[in-house]
Amino acid sequence: MQEEQLYTQFIVLSIFFIYFIYSYSNKEVSYFVQLITYVSLFVCFSQLLYFPQDLSLNINNLEQTSNITFSLYWTLQLLSWLIIPILQSYQQSGYLDQQKKWQSTVKKSGTYFILLISIVLGFIYVLYAWQLIDNLDIFAFLKALSNSSGIFQIIVMLSYSLVAIPKAQLKTINNDMHLKYIYFKVAQLKQDQQSSLQNLLDLLQKIVLIKNVERDNLEILDYCENVINFIPEAISTQVIQELRNAKQSSLKSSPVPEYNFEYIVELRTQIKHLLGEIKRSRNSMNLLLREAFWVQDVINSQYNLEDQQIFSSIYRPHRGWMAELRNTLQWYWYIQWKSQMKIVWIVLFYIISLIILESEVSLFYDKQYSALAYIFNMFQQYQIDVFYLHIFILALIFFMLFQSQYGLFKNKISGFYGLYSNNNTDAGSLLFICVNLTRTTVPLCYNFLDMINVKNTQINNVLGDVENIPILGKHFTLTFPAVMVVLVLLHYLNFYNRILNLIGLQVFKFSEDFNQQLIGEGFGIVREARMEEEGKIHSQPQHVEIDRSSYFIRLIDKE
Repeated sequence: MQEEQLYTQFIVLSIFFIYFIYSYSNKEVSYFVQLITYVSLFVCFSQLLYFPQDLSLNINNLEQTSNITFSLYWTLQLLSWLIIPILQSYQQSGYLDQQKKWQSTVKKSGTYFILLISIVLGFIYVLYAWQLIDNLDIFAFLKALSNSSGIFQIIVMLSYSLVAIPKAQLKTINNDMHLKYIYFKVAQLKQDQQSSLQNLLDLLQKIVLIKNVERDNLEILDYCENVINFIPEAISTQVIQELRNAKQSSLKSSPVPEYNFEYIVELRTQIKHLLGEIKRSRNSMNLLLREAFWVQDVINSQYNLEDQQIFSSIYRPHRGWMAELRNTLQWYWYIQWKSQMKIVWIVLFYIISLIILESEVSLFYDKQYSALAYIFNMFQQYQIDVFYLHIFILALIFFMLFQSQYGLFKNKISGFYGLYSNNNTDAGSLLFICVNLTRTTVPLCYNFLDMINVKNTQINNVLGDVENIPILGKHFTLTFPAVMVVLVLLHYLNFYNRILNLIGLQVFKFSEDFNQQLIGEGFGIVREARMEEEGKIHSQPQHVEIDRSSYFIRLIDKE
């Protein structure tokens, strides 16, 4: 019966991810990248869905075969450490010719693998030099290294999310605070956009200067022409006009940089990356503007006690079946219920987070005092139905998965990677999500097994004797989670960001520095965008219906 349910879940999962990729990936994403994304997501979530059944087999002392977990594990390792990194290198390459693009990918990937191998060999040498091992199982060592790196990432990201998520919710606890926070985010994002755009203009200026002086090398001219053509026309025209003005005036124009073919390729790579960042930031801006418009409408409708409906000059109300009831429920949700539910959510989040934090720390001193282990034992002691056990496990696993991924998209070094609906997610974002999920899925399950103090599952069997690997084994997996207390405290006191500001490494910051002055700037940006959108809507024929997301689709097409 459980196997039938599992296969049904796999089928539903496969259909869902087909729909997901169809809805999110943009038209520029190749079919191969879409295929790798599909396989990566399907394998990751298949492992997570199979995990409760693995535990059930262990609890009931039933015969276990590691075929499913074995296949899922090695597929994840192959994807995370080989296929996806190579594909990322290929996507980032600045060459136009496919042969040179693959040669560049092989060279870059080769450097990546040589670095990994050097780290592994250096670590093994240290273990032998310190006489920590006599004989080493290289596969067990590699498994331990992969597992430890995943746990390291999970613990660091969990520590951040335990603090950041409640803080973010508190900033949006009511509609007025929510709107101010959106204004701040819009202004901050606008600054980042301007910085990226200026960097793009500087690089494009070099390309134009080189194109103007180059006469002999046709390959360089082709690359310069290609860059100018795939840049939005408004940007390339602006650069060309600025150079003409500088030449005609007494101002000294920028000097032509020393260049060769490889320099041009590197410029194209950087421009390609910056253009991707700008497109992703525009998607982020569109989402923020949509949210701002709606919250403004909610605030303006909060005293509409007679009609109990949210009126908007941009979004149309519900129509058709039970439209009046749906509009009334919508009004109650945004005006009254949502703030109350957020308070409940924050309290619930803190309770679950404290349970996880205590369970992680208990790995260091005594697993028997783990809160999760106690709850898990209660399920067995009272013989609670296995269905509820599976729900409990999946809820916690997906809660931890969400927390561990949340911080990745808030770290400035990640840029504007994210999931954007209406086919606005690019290949870079899809691969970034996949590589992090594939590297942390199994370590997340392993860490959960440690917290509930369960051994001899299929995951343990597949990983083998990783616990006995010096430093990377149980010394790390049982000790490092205790560091969460320190990391959580550093994030709570914002000490981490202060240190990064002090040493000039703001790129590694997780959270933003809330600045009241940016609220006014954000208000101006939102007001201008709203006036533009309302002007477009009023200029359309009366019979045209305005969909809630139409503005943002048109804005993307326009830009």
